[in-house]
Amino acid sequence: MENEVHVWQIALDTLPPGRERILSASECDRMARFHFERDRGRYAASHAALRQILARYAGGEPAALEFTAGPGGKPALEPKMNPLGISFNLSHSGDLAMVAVARGRDVGVDVERIRGDIEALEIARRFFDPAEAAELAALAPDAADGAFFALWTRKEALLKARGLTLGEGLHHAPAEAAGYTVQGIDAPTGYAAAVAAAGSGWTLRTFQFSDKTSRP
Repeated sequence: MENEVHVWQIALDTLPPGRERILSASECDRMARFHFERDRGRYAASHAALRQILARYAGGEPAALEFTAGPGGKPALEPKMNPLGISFNLSHSGDLAMVAVARGRDVGVDVERIRGDIEALEIARRFFDPAEAAELAALAPDAADGAFFALWTRKEALLKARGLTLGEGLHHAPAEAAGYTVQGIDAPTGYAAAVAAAGSGWTLRTFQFSDKTSRP
Protein backbone atom coordinates (compact mmCIF):
# COMPACT_ATOMS: atom_id res chain seq x y z
CA MET A 1 0.00 0.00 0.00
CA GLU A 2 2.98 2.34 -0.51
CA ASN A 3 1.03 4.44 -3.04
CA GLU A 4 -2.36 4.13 -1.37
CA VAL A 5 -4.25 5.78 1.45
CA HIS A 6 -6.93 3.62 3.04
CA VAL A 7 -9.97 5.09 4.79
CA TRP A 8 -12.24 2.87 6.88
CA GLN A 9 -15.79 4.04 7.56
CA ILE A 10 -17.26 2.80 10.86
CA ALA A 11 -20.98 2.94 11.65
CA LEU A 12 -20.71 3.19 15.42
CA ASP A 13 -24.38 2.45 16.08
CA THR A 14 -24.08 -0.98 14.42
CA LEU A 15 -21.26 -2.32 16.60
CA PRO A 16 -22.00 -4.47 19.66
CA PRO A 17 -21.44 -3.13 23.20
CA GLY A 18 -18.67 -4.27 25.50
CA ARG A 19 -15.85 -3.26 23.18
CA GLU A 20 -13.96 -1.52 26.00
CA ARG A 21 -12.48 -4.92 26.85
CA ILE A 22 -9.68 -4.36 24.31
CA LEU A 23 -8.94 -0.76 25.30
CA SER A 24 -5.97 0.26 27.41
CA ALA A 25 -6.31 1.53 30.97
CA SER A 26 -5.72 5.12 29.81
CA GLU A 27 -8.38 4.78 27.10
CA CYS A 28 -10.86 3.38 29.62
CA ASP A 29 -10.08 6.28 31.95
CA ARG A 30 -10.74 8.80 29.19
CA MET A 31 -13.94 6.99 28.21
CA ALA A 32 -15.19 7.16 31.78
CA ARG A 33 -14.90 10.96 31.77
CA PHE A 34 -17.77 11.32 29.29
CA HIS A 35 -20.97 12.29 31.06
CA PHE A 36 -23.43 10.50 28.77
CA GLU A 37 -23.53 6.76 28.20
CA ARG A 38 -24.02 7.35 24.48
CA ASP A 39 -20.73 9.24 24.27
CA ARG A 40 -18.92 6.56 26.27
CA GLY A 41 -20.24 3.94 23.86
CA ARG A 42 -19.15 5.91 20.79
CA TYR A 43 -15.68 6.39 22.24
CA ALA A 44 -15.31 2.70 23.05
CA ALA A 45 -16.60 1.62 19.64
CA SER A 46 -14.40 3.99 17.64
CA HIS A 47 -11.19 3.31 19.56
CA ALA A 48 -11.73 -0.44 19.65
CA ALA A 49 -12.35 -0.40 15.89
CA LEU A 50 -9.15 1.61 15.45
CA ARG A 51 -7.20 -1.09 17.31
CA GLN A 52 -8.77 -3.84 15.20
CA ILE A 53 -7.98 -2.01 11.97
CA LEU A 54 -4.38 -1.25 12.90
CA ALA A 55 -3.77 -4.84 13.97
CA ARG A 56 -4.61 -5.91 10.43
CA TYR A 57 -1.76 -3.78 9.10
CA ALA A 58 0.82 -3.96 11.87
CA GLY A 59 0.10 -7.49 13.09
CA GLY A 60 -0.43 -8.66 16.63
CA GLU A 61 -3.47 -8.55 18.86
CA PRO A 62 -5.59 -5.36 18.94
CA ALA A 63 -5.48 -5.16 22.74
CA ALA A 64 -1.66 -5.39 22.74
CA LEU A 65 -1.04 -2.34 20.54
CA GLU A 66 0.77 0.53 22.24
CA PHE A 67 0.68 4.16 21.24
CA THR A 68 2.84 7.22 21.63
CA ALA A 69 2.26 10.93 20.99
CA GLY A 70 3.79 12.58 17.95
CA PRO A 71 3.85 16.26 16.86
CA GLY A 72 0.90 18.18 18.23
CA GLY A 73 -0.02 15.20 20.39
CA LYS A 74 -1.07 13.18 17.33
CA PRO A 75 -1.21 9.48 18.28
CA ALA A 76 1.20 7.06 16.59
CA LEU A 77 2.06 3.41 17.01
CA GLU A 78 5.05 2.67 19.22
CA PRO A 79 8.04 2.14 16.86
CA LYS A 80 8.67 -1.37 18.18
CA MET A 81 5.20 -2.32 16.95
CA ASN A 82 5.43 -0.54 13.64
CA PRO A 83 8.18 -2.02 11.42
CA LEU A 84 6.21 -1.12 8.26
CA GLY A 85 6.00 2.59 9.08
CA ILE A 86 2.21 2.68 9.31
CA SER A 87 0.64 6.05 10.09
CA PHE A 88 -3.00 6.59 10.96
CA ASN A 89 -5.61 9.06 12.08
CA LEU A 90 -9.05 8.75 13.66
CA SER A 91 -12.03 11.08 13.50
CA HIS A 92 -15.61 10.61 14.67
CA SER A 93 -18.78 12.67 14.70
CA GLY A 94 -22.26 11.54 15.63
CA ASP A 95 -22.64 7.86 14.83
CA LEU A 96 -19.87 7.77 12.21
CA ALA A 97 -16.11 7.33 12.59
CA MET A 98 -13.34 7.17 10.01
CA VAL A 99 -9.82 5.79 10.27
CA ALA A 100 -7.19 6.73 7.69
CA VAL A 101 -4.15 4.47 7.27
CA ALA A 102 -1.05 5.01 5.15
CA ARG A 103 2.45 3.62 4.92
CA GLY A 104 5.47 5.89 4.91
CA ARG A 105 3.50 9.15 4.75
CA ASP A 106 1.70 11.41 7.21
CA VAL A 107 -2.07 11.20 7.03
CA GLY A 108 -5.07 12.98 8.53
CA VAL A 109 -8.83 12.48 8.28
CA ASP A 110 -11.84 14.44 9.43
CA VAL A 111 -15.56 13.68 9.43
CA GLU A 112 -18.27 16.05 10.59
CA ARG A 113 -22.02 15.73 10.94
CA ILE A 114 -23.58 18.53 8.88
CA ARG A 115 -25.52 20.79 11.21
CA GLY A 116 -27.74 23.73 10.54
CA ASP A 117 -27.61 25.17 14.05
CA ILE A 118 -24.30 27.01 13.68
CA GLU A 119 -23.43 30.38 12.19
CA ALA A 120 -21.43 28.93 9.30
CA LEU A 121 -20.85 32.20 7.46
CA GLU A 122 -19.86 34.04 10.63
CA ILE A 123 -17.34 31.33 11.48
CA ALA A 124 -16.01 31.41 7.92
CA ARG A 125 -15.59 35.20 8.00
CA ARG A 126 -13.71 35.01 11.30
CA PHE A 127 -11.45 32.03 10.66
CA PHE A 128 -11.28 31.16 6.95
CA ASP A 129 -9.33 32.73 4.15
CA PRO A 130 -11.31 35.77 2.86
CA ALA A 131 -11.72 34.21 -0.59
CA GLU A 132 -13.15 31.04 0.97
CA ALA A 133 -15.59 33.06 3.08
CA ALA A 134 -16.69 35.03 0.03
CA GLU A 135 -17.38 31.84 -1.92
CA LEU A 136 -19.54 30.50 0.89
CA ALA A 137 -21.44 33.80 1.19
CA ALA A 138 -22.32 33.63 -2.51
CA LEU A 139 -24.11 30.28 -2.13
CA ALA A 140 -27.81 29.78 -1.61
CA PRO A 141 -28.68 29.34 2.08
CA ASP A 142 -29.68 25.69 1.63
CA ALA A 143 -26.25 24.90 0.16
CA ALA A 144 -24.08 26.90 2.55
CA ASP A 145 -24.02 24.45 5.46
CA GLY A 146 -22.91 21.49 3.35
CA ALA A 147 -20.26 23.59 1.60
CA PHE A 148 -19.00 24.93 4.92
CA PHE A 149 -18.50 21.47 6.40
CA ALA A 150 -16.95 20.15 3.19
CA LEU A 151 -14.35 22.92 3.40
CA TRP A 152 -13.94 22.56 7.17
CA THR A 153 -13.15 18.84 6.89
CA ARG A 154 -10.57 19.46 4.17
CA LYS A 155 -8.85 22.05 6.34
CA GLU A 156 -8.91 19.95 9.49
CA ALA A 157 -7.75 16.79 7.69
CA LEU A 158 -4.78 18.73 6.37
CA LEU A 159 -3.92 20.18 9.77
CA LYS A 160 -4.12 16.72 11.37
CA ALA A 161 -1.87 15.24 8.69
CA ARG A 162 0.69 17.94 9.47
CA GLY A 163 0.39 17.44 13.24
CA LEU A 164 -1.03 20.94 13.77
CA THR A 165 -3.96 22.20 15.82
CA LEU A 166 -6.83 24.27 14.46
CA GLY A 167 -5.42 27.42 16.01
CA GLU A 168 -2.11 26.94 14.22
CA GLY A 169 -3.38 26.82 10.67
CA LEU A 170 -7.08 27.32 10.16
CA HIS A 171 -6.62 30.40 7.98
CA HIS A 172 -4.60 28.48 5.40
CA ALA A 173 -6.54 27.06 2.46
CA PRO A 174 -5.86 23.36 1.78
CA ALA A 175 -4.20 24.06 -1.57
CA GLU A 176 -1.57 26.22 0.11
CA ALA A 177 0.17 23.33 1.89
CA ALA A 178 3.01 22.29 -0.38
CA GLY A 179 3.80 18.62 -0.24
CA TYR A 180 0.30 17.44 0.72
CA THR A 181 -2.77 16.30 -1.20
CA VAL A 182 -6.34 16.63 0.09
CA GLN A 183 -9.34 14.65 -1.16
CA GLY A 184 -13.00 14.70 -0.23
CA ILE A 185 -14.53 11.38 0.83
CA ASP A 186 -17.96 10.10 -0.16
CA ALA A 187 -19.73 10.05 3.19
CA PRO A 188 -23.23 8.98 4.22
CA THR A 189 -26.02 11.51 3.88
CA GLY A 190 -25.74 14.18 6.53
CA TYR A 191 -21.96 13.99 6.87
CA ALA A 192 -18.92 15.58 5.22
CA ALA A 193 -15.45 14.06 5.25
CA ALA A 194 -11.97 14.52 3.80
CA VAL A 195 -8.53 12.94 3.96
CA ALA A 196 -5.10 14.51 3.55
CA ALA A 197 -1.74 12.81 3.11
CA ALA A 198 1.83 13.79 2.36
CA GLY A 199 2.93 13.60 -1.24
CA SER A 200 0.95 13.25 -4.44
CA GLY A 201 -0.01 10.48 -6.80
CA TRP A 202 -1.45 8.25 -4.09
CA THR A 203 -4.72 6.41 -4.58
CA LEU A 204 -7.58 6.61 -2.10
CA ARG A 205 -9.33 3.34 -1.22
CA THR A 206 -12.32 3.20 1.12
CA PHE A 207 -13.63 0.28 3.18
CA GLN A 208 -16.60 -0.41 5.44
CA PHE A 209 -15.56 -1.73 8.83
CA SER A 210 -17.21 -4.58 10.69
CA ASP A 211 -15.90 -7.11 13.19
CA LYS A 212 -15.77 -9.62 10.33
CA THR A 213 -14.05 -7.36 7.80
CA SER A 214 -11.09 -9.08 6.15
CA ARG A 215 -7.68 -7.58 5.62
CA PRO A 216 -7.67 -5.12 2.66
